[in-house]
Amino acid sequence: MKTYLFIFGRHPALSLAELYAFAETEQLTLTVTGLSSEVAVVTGIPEAQAETLLMRLAGTIKIAVVLGSLVPPEKNDVVAWTNLLQPFVKNHPLRSFGMSYYGAAQLLPGVTPQEHIALTLKKEFREASGKVRWVSGRGKPLSSVQVDKNHMVGETGSEFIIAVSSAEEAYIAKTLSVQPFEDWSNRDFGRPSRDARSGMLPPKLARLMVNLLGLPHEGTLLDPFCGSGTVLMEALLSGWTSVIGSDKSAKAVMDSQKNMEWLNNSQRIATSGCSFFTRSVEELTALIPERSVAAIVTEPDLGPALREPPTTEEAMRIAKTLVPLYKQALETFAHILSPGGRVVIVFPCWITQDHEEVVLPLRETDLPTGLRERLLLDWSTTKNTFIYRRPDQFVARKIVSFEAVL
Repeated sequence: MKTYLFIFGRHPALSLAELYAFAETEQLTLTVTGLSSEVAVVTGIPEAQAETLLMRLAGTIKIAVVLGSLVPPEKNDVVAWTNLLQPFVKNHPLRSFGMSYYGAAQLLPGVTPQEHIALTLKKEFREASGKVRWVSGRGKPLSSVQVDKNHMVGETGSEFIIAVSSAEEAYIAKTLSVQPFEDWSNRDFGRPSRDARSGMLPPKLARLMVNLLGLPHEGTLLDPFCGSGTVLMEALLSGWTSVIGSDKSAKAVMDSQKNMEWLNNSQRIATSGCSFFTRSVEELTALIPERSVAAIVTEPDLGPALREPPTTEEAMRIAKTLVPLYKQALETFAHILSPGGRVVIVFPCWITQDHEEVVLPLRETDLPTGLRERLLLDWSTTKNTFIYRRPDQFVARKIVSFEAVL
């Protein structure tokens, strides 16, 4: 079985948790070794799945097949690096090629040595096989867009990844696939109904949350705060066939229905198993039978939009006003989830003017009977904290999971 490098996105802990949850869904046994926060060595992925895996995962931006391992030379020794890399890369498509280095900066060649290594290899390849084009990342790893647009995946070109884990170990790999960035953008900006003012859940995060369930796609998935239907769309694209969307806003439900119709027409995804309620979360226990829902993925109200970081006092005040909503939601979840059913939910986390994090003041004793917190990674911290946040956001998203127990 082949060995692969997984290159994670901006939230590598979430990406790793998603990978393990995917393995649980697919009943795969993976061996994962972290080379750095953004690169993992993975074995246990069937070859038939490897090339198409990024159509399902949201937190991984590249998958590369390992060509070999080596002891890295002194970081700026161009001749040594060139001699080491040349045997690994010479037999691959080179009409267009690029080289991306990952690892600690003190172990990687600098910008100028990287250029000299690539230009030396380019000269050798051109003499052997004719016209060759090198795409420079100017000292940074190539983006998914650069790799795709310059045809470096497939029969005409190659991106080579050099991942250095220590002074004694490095991997050379060839990129197999990159994230389908155009598909993500189309579902984000191409759908007919989106309400940016209400703070929409990004499609990538919605897919990642669906994947974090780690469940087979059986039974019904519910989003009780469905907004414009982002979670429902990603659930259907992931393989769930029965989904329920609910929101107390009639406009939100209408937006979701329009987006489901668009998904059906544009991507031929069956939406016949999708149903909707215009109800608040506490009303759902009268509409949905007890213990009948297999999964819940949702983002409730995160509080008011903020134009600047709040004070600690302001953040605590907002958090206090939201506690009743979240406690009611958890009570509803405990009532309608089937045994073994799982929840993946966003909790708000405010970043204050003093750079402190303020979270909802919910205690373990606030959890209703029949619901317990679920670790997304077995070795994660006691807080089990996974934060999804852009640098300019004052309200971050804390990803939390629960499981129904008897």
